[in-house]
Amino acid sequence: MAVPRGFIDYIKAAFSAKPAGMFLPPNWAGLAAFALLGFLNPGWWLIGAGLEAAYLLSLAGSARFRKVVDAEARAGQAEGFSEKLENALGSLSPRDRGRYLHLTTKCRAILSSNPDAGDHAEGLANLSWLFLSLLQTRQAVQRLVSSAAEEEGREGSLRERLEGVDQQLADAAISPELRRSLESRRDILRQRQETLDDSESKLAHADAELLRIEEQAGLLHDQSLVRREPAALSRDIDRISSELAGTSRWMSEQRALLGELDSLNESPPPAAVFQTES
Repeated sequence: MAVPRGFIDYIKAAFSAKPAGMFLPPNWAGLAAFALLGFLNPGWWLIGAGLEAAYLLSLAGSARFRKVVDAEARAGQAEGFSEKLENALGSLSPRDRGRYLHLTTKCRAILSSNPDAGDHAEGLANLSWLFLSLLQTRQAVQRLVSSAAEEEGREGSLRERLEGVDQQLADAAISPELRRSLESRRDILRQRQETLDDSESKLAHADAELLRIEEQAGLLHDQSLVRREPAALSRDIDRISSELAGTSRWMSEQRALLGELDSLNESPPPAAVFQTES
């Protein structure tokens, strides 16, 4: 269940609302009763429609009811994200999982040391979520680089093989058929080298961004211990989120190219992020 975004969402919730212990929503029972009475006298349908509208508008406009609906929606959303989080953590290496849990431990400490923790939980949850997504992206790129390294260990580096092909092509006496085959192989080797160079560059970028987020979280943690001004902490979190917007876009692009990764683009509820302890 998504967190309600407008009055219509509360109307929908009011339609099926039921007190604890009831098997069916009382609204449904009332609608059924007026529907049956309407077959005896159609006037009851008009009365029922008016009462239904008044009931829904009254309940949806209740601040207490909205709080209950919001809480239930957040709980359901957190449960769904918790499953996604566990799946993502399960795909990581033990070392990367440890890095993520260490980061979220710092975020929890920031929240627990601040009297207005709820105001910062969403920003810190997004920071943790971005870190997790970067870890997954980095791990996928690392697999490509490691696979190429294993192959080079058996067959020589791509550059060495490319040099060997160029040396063969320098021989003017080779047949046209062999030349075409060697030229095709050279093109393939060049493309593979470009892909490997790009992957190594992406890996270095992901490593740098992961370290930057860890340092940012560490700075926030240190500041939260010596400076307990909620407004200042909010400004710092907003600033960090703004600085990492480019990182988020880059990471999304890489995940789209890799294709194999589940989407972690949706903003997580803090309860789902910070409830995982191990």
